[in-house]
Amino acid sequence: MTSRLRGAMLIFAVIVSLVAVVLTAYGTSVRAQQPERVNFALDWFVHGKHVMYYPAIEQGIYQKYGLSVNMVRGFGSGDTIQKVDQKTVPFGFADMSTLVLLRAKGAKVVEVGMIHHLMPHAIFFLKGSGIRTPKDLEGRTFSTPAGNAVWVLLPAFAKSTGFDHTKIRHVPADAAASNVSVLAGKVDAAGIFWTVYPTIAAEAKKLGKELGYFKYSDYGLDLYANGLIVHEDLIREKPDLVQRFVRATFEGIHWALKNPEKAFEIYMKQNPEQDREKAWGEWTTAIDMFGAVAKRARTPLQLAWMDPAKAGKTVEIIGELYKLESPVKPGETYTNRFAEPLP
Repeated sequence: MTSRLRGAMLIFAVIVSLVAVVLTAYGTSVRAQQPERVNFALDWFVHGKHVMYYPAIEQGIYQKYGLSVNMVRGFGSGDTIQKVDQKTVPFGFADMSTLVLLRAKGAKVVEVGMIHHLMPHAIFFLKGSGIRTPKDLEGRTFSTPAGNAVWVLLPAFAKSTGFDHTKIRHVPADAAASNVSVLAGKVDAAGIFWTVYPTIAAEAKKLGKELGYFKYSDYGLDLYANGLIVHEDLIREKPDLVQRFVRATFEGIHWALKNPEKAFEIYMKQNPEQDREKAWGEWTTAIDMFGAVAKRARTPLQLAWMDPAKAGKTVEIIGELYKLESPVKPGETYTNRFAEPLP
C-alpha cells in the first residue's frame, strides 16, 4: 500500500469519525429538546381554584423548563399523597396536615412549595337545620371523602371551638356526593374547602335554601394547607427535575395572580363546559388563600416559601391531636430548598 493511499484512508477514517460525532451530538440535542412528560395529581376534580395552573401549561412556561405536564384529577389529599408515595405520579397538590399523618405511617412525601397559605377548610350546612354554632354539630351526620383534610383537622377545630368531635357521625363519600347530600338534607353537614363555597351556595339558592358555614380560619386556626408535594427520593435522585417543576409552576401562579382575568380566560378556554360565574367565584376565593403572601412576594419562588415556625406549628398540632404511630419532625415534612425567602 502506497503512502498516498494510506494517507487517503486515514483522512477518510477521520471524516467518518467526525460525522459520527456530529450526528451523535445532533441526536443528543434533539432528545434534549423533547420536553420531559410528567403527571401532576391535583387534590380534587378540576374546578375554578385550579385556574392558577393553566398559564404555565398554555403559555409554554413548563415547556421553557423542558417539561410537558399532564394534570390529573384528585380524590382528596390522602389519595394524592398515597399516589406520590407509591411513585405512580411524581408531583401532587395536597394538604400538609394530612401529609403529617401519612408520614407517621411511613409515607416519604414532602411539601416543596406552599400554595394555600391560609386554611381553606370549612364546614357547610343548611341554615334552618338547627346548626348555629360549632357545638350544634354534636350528634349530627358529617360527610367528607375518606382522608379529607377538613375531616383530618376536625379535632383541632373542635378543640378551638369547644365541642366534642367524637359525637359527630362520619359519613364517608366522595366530594360531589357530600355536596349533594347536604343540599338534599340527607346529611347535616359536609366538610369541603372554602374555594367551592360560591358554587354550593348558588346551588342552594336555586333550591330556595341558604348555605351556612364555619371556616376553620375564623376560629383561630392558622396552619399550612395545600402545597406541591414530591417523594423525598425524587429530591435526592432528580433535584433538577423538582426545581424545574417548582419554578415553572410558581412562575405560572405568579403571572395568574397578577393577571387574574387573563388567567381565568385561559382556564375557561380549556374547560368551556364549566359555569363561568361559579368558576370565577372559586378562582377569586383561591386567590384569597394566598393571604398577605401574594402582596409580599416579589418573585415567583417567594410565593412557595414556608415559614418554619408555622410549619412547625402545623406538625405540632397534628402530633397533639393524634396518637401518631411514630413521631414526625417538622423538617421531615417540608423543604424550602426550591423556594426563596419572603422579604
